[in-house]
Amino acid sequence: MTGSSFGQDVQINGDPRSLPEAALQYPKQGVFSVTCPHPEIFLVARIEKVLQGGITHCTEPYMKSSDSAKIAQKVLKNAKTACSRLGQYRMPFAWAARPVFKDASGTLDKSARFSALYRQDSSKLSDEDMFKLLTDFRKPEKMAKLPVLLGNLDVTIDSVAPDVTNCVTSSYIPVRNFETNGPGSALLEKSFAKARNIAVCIEFKDSDEDEAQPLKCIYGRPGGPLFTKQAYAAVLHHQQNPEFYDEIKIELPTQLHEKHHLLFTFYHVSCDSNSKKKDLIEAPVGSAWLPLLRDGRVIMNEQQLPVAANLPAGYLGSQDSVTKHSGSEIKWVDGGKPLFKVSTHLVSTVYTQDQHLHNFFHHCQKMNLSEQALEGELVKYLKSLHAMEGHVMVNFLPTIINQLFCVLTRATHEDVAVNVTRVMVHVVAQCHEEGLEHYLRSYVKFVLKPEPYSGLNVKTVHEELAKAMTAILKPSTDFLTSNKLLKHSWYFFEALVKSMAHYLIESGKVKLTRNQRFSASFHHAVETLVNMLMPHITQKYKDNLDAARNANHSLAVFIKRCFTFMDRGFVFKQINNYINCFVPGDPKTLYEFKFEFLRVVCSHEHFVPLNLPMPFGKGRIQRFQDLQLDYSLTDDFCRNHFLVGLLLREVGGALQEYREIRQIAIQVLKALMIKHTFDDRYAAKSHQARLATLYLPMFGLLQENVHRLDMKDLAPFNNHSNPRDDSLVPNAMVTPHKPGSCIENALHKDVFGVISGTASPHSSTPNVSSVHHADSRGSLISTDSGNSLLDKSSDRTNSLEKNQCASALGSTMLRCDKLDRDEIRNLLMCFLHILKSMSEEALFAYWNKAAPSDLMDFFTLLEVCLHQFRYMGKRFIARSQDGTGLMTPDKKSLTLPVSRNRAGLLHARLQQLGTPESAHTFNNMYSHAEADVSSQCLLEANVSTEVCLTVLDTLSIFIMGFKTQLTSDLGHNPLMKKVFQVHLCFLQIPQSETALKHVFTSLRTFIYKFPCTFFDGRADMCASLCYEILKCCNSKLSSIRSDAAHLLYFLMKSNFDYTGRKSFVRTHLQVVIAVSQLIADVIGIGGTRFQQSLSIINNCANSDKNIKHTAFPSDVKDLMKRIRTVLMATEQMKEHENDPEMLVDLQYSLAKSYTSTPELRKTWLDSMARIHTRMGIYQRQQCVTCMWLLLWLSTCGEKACSDKAVLLSGSSPPT
Repeated sequence: MTGSSFGQDVQINGDPRSLPEAALQYPKQGVFSVTCPHPEIFLVARIEKVLQGGITHCTEPYMKSSDSAKIAQKVLKNAKTACSRLGQYRMPFAWAARPVFKDASGTLDKSARFSALYRQDSSKLSDEDMFKLLTDFRKPEKMAKLPVLLGNLDVTIDSVAPDVTNCVTSSYIPVRNFETNGPGSALLEKSFAKARNIAVCIEFKDSDEDEAQPLKCIYGRPGGPLFTKQAYAAVLHHQQNPEFYDEIKIELPTQLHEKHHLLFTFYHVSCDSNSKKKDLIEAPVGSAWLPLLRDGRVIMNEQQLPVAANLPAGYLGSQDSVTKHSGSEIKWVDGGKPLFKVSTHLVSTVYTQDQHLHNFFHHCQKMNLSEQALEGELVKYLKSLHAMEGHVMVNFLPTIINQLFCVLTRATHEDVAVNVTRVMVHVVAQCHEEGLEHYLRSYVKFVLKPEPYSGLNVKTVHEELAKAMTAILKPSTDFLTSNKLLKHSWYFFEALVKSMAHYLIESGKVKLTRNQRFSASFHHAVETLVNMLMPHITQKYKDNLDAARNANHSLAVFIKRCFTFMDRGFVFKQINNYINCFVPGDPKTLYEFKFEFLRVVCSHEHFVPLNLPMPFGKGRIQRFQDLQLDYSLTDDFCRNHFLVGLLLREVGGALQEYREIRQIAIQVLKALMIKHTFDDRYAAKSHQARLATLYLPMFGLLQENVHRLDMKDLAPFNNHSNPRDDSLVPNAMVTPHKPGSCIENALHKDVFGVISGTASPHSSTPNVSSVHHADSRGSLISTDSGNSLLDKSSDRTNSLEKNQCASALGSTMLRCDKLDRDEIRNLLMCFLHILKSMSEEALFAYWNKAAPSDLMDFFTLLEVCLHQFRYMGKRFIARSQDGTGLMTPDKKSLTLPVSRNRAGLLHARLQQLGTPESAHTFNNMYSHAEADVSSQCLLEANVSTEVCLTVLDTLSIFIMGFKTQLTSDLGHNPLMKKVFQVHLCFLQIPQSETALKHVFTSLRTFIYKFPCTFFDGRADMCASLCYEILKCCNSKLSSIRSDAAHLLYFLMKSNFDYTGRKSFVRTHLQVVIAVSQLIADVIGIGGTRFQQSLSIINNCANSDKNIKHTAFPSDVKDLMKRIRTVLMATEQMKEHENDPEMLVDLQYSLAKSYTSTPELRKTWLDSMARIHTRMGIYQRQQCVTCMWLLLWLSTCGEKACSDKAVLLSGSSPPT
């Protein structure tokens, strides 16, 4: 290893013409690349000096320490004399070494220094001798025996980054065509007795004529020119059998012929400066030559050459054998014996040593020179390329592939084209096996450039390659080759696209219309290739999954890029052919393939223009409002918006499959919408609105699956929602409540639930199950109205089932299983984005076109959105990040309804912690990084607020445009009930403070626009609204309590104004009922927060100047007083719940406050009868009396129940 020569190689391997020679003359740095670090790797420095004499004699002055000044003057004088005479000759002088690494792990030994300068032994110059010396390098006892020169060598070693400045990676050099002549030796002792100081001059010639001059292509030494015509090896003094360690680097011409050769000339150099023949410094003693080519191949490795005493013209003619030379022109030394030994090493991307590759290149060259070359032999050489060595293939990769493409376009037989493609498949597969895929990608991107297309009959790479690939994919061909083609098909499709692009540019056809750019034969070839490839994808995935997956992805990328060059109608046809190869019920893998294909194709940069074709002709659309928008996947929509229509159809079909397939489809759709949302080209609001129209069929898709969207599937525990609202929710959304069994449950659910009129009083008293009321003021009416709405919902569901065959998805059956939470959220996220982005005109157009059932489903979707994106709290989010907040079968209790009381709530919490896993989660929920949980909480809260505001905006737009439909039948129609239910949902679900402010404002507007809905006809909506507002009056946030109190006051005042400022009886009654229900539902309803809200309502009534002189303030005050009375009585009942007699007295005193309300008195008597029966401590007659009294009150009114004696005397009620 010579540091100097290696440094030259690194410094000048690039393009020297771009650098001044002065910058390369004195290299002082070198870069070494060591792939396998080891402690036994050394950096060796060989020191040379101008030829002066023997090594021992020349080194003596450097080994003495006495009289240094006198010795220095003598050495300087001798050096000047030697340089003037023998300046171009060198001699070995000394050597030194230092280790590079400390250990095998590659730790650089920066502290090590070079050893002492050891005198060079003239008999130990070979690499083998140096290896022996380095073996003893760490043995001081042996190294101490070597003679040492006074002096030292300092070299700094450091590690550098891979991207060194001013250095070119060897793989990026366009052409590498070097030959290195390594160490050699000459045996000239017997031949030239007087030739003692032998020098070797190396020249590179392209002719053996007398006047032929050597080529200037030998790399020079430091300090000299960059390239020279001659190079000299170091001279050994008085050695007749010298050994040379020099390495000479030659830059070969790209075109070698038989006359290129290396000429070695041997000289005797006179070192005696006192010789009489001062002018005769060197005397030639012989010559040897080495032709570079033999049978068209560059000669490599070690060669032994004879030495000639003279050099006549045409000396190359006798290179094969000395005996073949008949003339006397050449005089061989020692009878022509091989006296000179030299080794050569070729580093070239032009010439190869592999016999198979050489034969292929040689035959291709013959084909270029003569058209008579047989293609049969070419097939033989192509087949032999499968046997070439891997490293040779990598070294000549661009050249091999370029030649293969050249042969492909010139082949006249299909057999040749198929074998070319087989070889290419083999090369590509080998590169992948060696992990060199990046070489192939670099080739396609930077190197591949098909031959210029000069005429109409010239074949193109893309067409021939498509035909050859089709031939290999035929069932009759070798399956191993076809499997390799499938697995690495990306390369061939990339080459197809690159060739197509070059063809369009060079032929000028890029300026033509798309349907005129390529020939009909190429269109047919592409279509045939796609049709031939599809059976491999859909059938081979079982046995060769990777190959099928890679082929599917590569085909998708190819189809996507065809949009850029080819007729887009043709490309759409290929996509349609692809999709037709899949059928419903395919395995999950095929669904993955299909949606991966759609994902790639839909990721085209011009996806939006591809789906928004501009209409031509007289009927051109001038305005956005004139567009005929489609809200379902009709044939017209899919024809005009092919890609998005195809994607939505496939997503709709996938929703009828099982969970894994549904998730794949939904993720593709969601990712595509996200991509378009954040595309800078479509950032404008109008652009986003136009984009939203592409996805309008999502409405119909979701409505077909609305029965599979669950609103209450992710609650960690019961939401404490009002059971009266269940009458306004479709059957599919409701989970029936399971009655409790403890006494406390009986008290709250059987008394206060019945007093409110929302719980059925007949569950424990079947004898009165036939009792029903139709009074508009009665709260039991809500049950009947709810049943009617459920019947309509059921009818709508049945009609949907009857029309399954007419579904836009084309499926024969709709699934009824619920979608998972993630699926629902992703679908609804897409739905909400469309809803938020689309224009009001498009939204009104949809509502006007939609059937009544579709409108109901639309508002059901809005309601599901509010439930699914409700904010669940920091604890639930932390648990979700642990993986326990997600729905799993063993945590089904998280979604089961629980009793609405303290015991039931505690039971629900215990259920969550009942298993070791959930208990571990609870104890470790704070083990997350607080920042991650806080960030996720903020994100969830913002999403919840955004969803709330989006739904509110949608509702406000609908109310503004459909007031007439909403007010029909005094506002008691299914559409109004549905819209109101969505409004009510805002209050039933936890919302942010910001969102609730907007909700309260929207509700005030809703009450103002539709007063008849609340204050005329049925009372169910007024009752539900009062209940939810009062629940907000107990909020922990003062701002929400204040807004809720003002909203309740606005409701009472609106009722008062609606009756002509006479009274607000309906609101008054429903507020009292709601308070009674809240007592059963909400813990701490009578606390300070609720009392503060009541005070706010009182203050509003007292400070309102518009109604100051009416009875309204006193009525409000009376209502607040009655609410407080109920709250106080409730607290007393809780204290005496185990004392039946005291409990009855308290109930009677509470009922006295209901003397003007038969419904409340009826519920009180019913509650007492059931409590007596359950407690079992009263006579049967008393229970029967209560029941008859209840029935009698229901039919005759309130006048027969004026005092307590009627109940306790045991007598029958009056008739």
